[in-house]
Amino acid sequence: MDLRKPKCTFFDVEEKTQNTVETDILFGCDGAHSMVRSQLQKWIRGFEIEQRYMTHSYKELTIPPTKNDEFALKSPNSLHIWPRGDFMLMALPNKSKNFTVTLFMVRKVLKISI
Repeated sequence: MDLRKPKCTFFDVEEKTQNTVETDILFGCDGAHSMVRSQLQKWIRGFEIEQRYMTHSYKELTIPPTKNDEFALKSPNSLHIWPRGDFMLMALPNKSKNFTVTLFMVRKVLKISI
């Protein structure tokens, strides 16, 4: 990333190629271990960050269509939500008759004594 332009260079590890893109505006939406934020810290004096991790995690799952290529859940045009205390399961129907399912759960920290 070059903040003077702005431009970014992307590397495709599988194809072993790189592509540089110049733009008028650059948005850094690259997550908790952000390369954009890392570059901002290097380039801008006094750039400060505060990072806190959420107390919840999530896992993406899939409910495939039935053997008859139908939706596995009734009401396929509905958002399905199952709240359970510190957990929540949510299923969204897709045109391919599967469901994208997200499980939200509280992170549990293991404490091990030796």
